[in-house]
Amino acid sequence: MKQPALAKKVASLRIEKGLTQAELAEMCNVTVRTIQRIESAEVEPEALR
Repeated sequence: MKQPALAKKVASLRIEKGLTQAELAEMCNVTVRTIQRIESAEVEPEALR
């Protein structure tokens, strides 16, 4: 999956589940900034590298 598509998918699934970025960040044990950067396609999640 290309990075922009992944970013959109993460954001849409988060919203679909009714989660805030802060809630998702806590569940994933990352910072809110990391979630923001993933959703804006600035970075690729480490598991995909």
